[in-house]
Amino acid sequence: MPLPSKQDRQDLHTRLEAARLKLAPRVQDLRDADDWQRFANMQVQEELCAAMEALLASDDLETCASKMRDYQARWKQSAAAPRAQGEVLWRRFKVAQDAVFAKCEVYFAAQAAERAENLTKKQALADRAAALADSTDWVTTASEIQKLQAEWKTIGGVP
Repeated sequence: MPLPSKQDRQDLHTRLEAARLKLAPRVQDLRDADDWQRFANMQVQEELCAAMEALLASDDLETCASKMRDYQARWKQSAAAPRAQGEVLWRRFKVAQDAVFAKCEVYFAAQAAERAENLTKKQALADRAAALADSTDWVTTASEIQKLQAEWKTIGGVP
């Protein structure tokens, strides 16, 4: 296969340059849009930092835990920010988040203990239901299973 001629290379270069000139404004528009989005995210991140810091003053641990999770999710959505400011804001958010988490650890431990207790209760209900498997008294068994189901629904979440 012969190598391209000088004219072929020049034609190819001209086509490539025309494509680059056509795409350059689009690329710049995308970069500008990204810069604006990062700038907008910076404002959101500042608000999230202030909101997370405000949680430290609250005594309602359940609300603190819920809001902390919400703020963490919102932070992920607005994670892109100008690099210099973004790093400073992330550190500020992380320090406040760690402090709120430490404050809520008692609440999280109580939730974990409650779920473990709920699991024990539900396992006991499952054992009672399994014991009914060999019953031939269908009316009594159906009634008992309905009671077990109703009790199951009142117990709550498990780990």
